[in-house]
Amino acid sequence: LPEAAPAQAQGEEGWFWKSQAVMICANKLLPSRLPPSCFYKKQVQIIQILQPISKAKRERKRKQRGRERQKELTGYAEEEEERKMVNYMLKITAEVENVKSLQPMGGCDDPNFTFYFKLRCENCGEVTPKETAVSLEEQVPLPKSRGHAHLLQKCKFCGREGNITMTPGSGRPLTDEHCEEGKYAPLMAFDCRGLEPIEFAFMGPQWRVESVGGTAYENVDLSEGEWFEYDEKGSCPVSISKLKSVFDVVKT
Repeated sequence: LPEAAPAQAQGEEGWFWKSQAVMICANKLLPSRLPPSCFYKKQVQIIQILQPISKAKRERKRKQRGRERQKELTGYAEEEEERKMVNYMLKITAEVENVKSLQPMGGCDDPNFTFYFKLRCENCGEVTPKETAVSLEEQVPLPKSRGHAHLLQKCKFCGREGNITMTPGSGRPLTDEHCEEGKYAPLMAFDCRGLEPIEFAFMGPQWRVESVGGTAYENVDLSEGEWFEYDEKGSCPVSISKLKSVFDVVKT
């Protein structure tokens, strides 16, 4: 083996030597690229195979990998753009008695509050049989992207993948004024691609109710669609019934 780099490998290209360790064992055939003189019977030797690789060639390979990666990201971005994002606003209303306000335990932007609703695939129209749970606290990375979403789900019927991202800051408590006027109160905004949220469910003991007398009720469970209590402080019954929800499309 040569002790120094050959003359043609010492030019302005900036060559370097890449070593490969090759184990040559006794009674084993030699690699075809090594001369027979490298073989020593009943011994194990490490043979260094020197491979000259130019810096220019390495740089070309690095740039090629970068272009391929950029192409993958661009292709995914174009695919996401085709599936146009639709913004939905979840709104709720109810019939109330002596209730001043209704909202999630930690407010409308409570990161621990879990939203339960079904999903409709925008590609084939398939509806999930059960509710999907989504919360601000949990996020998942989007494939081939640096972004995140609060839900990433694939349709079991057509295999199309969609995602949902929640946007806090636009929710308001449901008040007795909303209910008296038959209006809905906004709760949370959802930015959706490939999926449509439908049939919101008031599940779990995660609501907070305040009566007109000033009494606060925490961890209220509205799963049954109604709730009844008696406010001893205000000496009046407190109730919520006929809960309704709707996902309205919001134009941006």
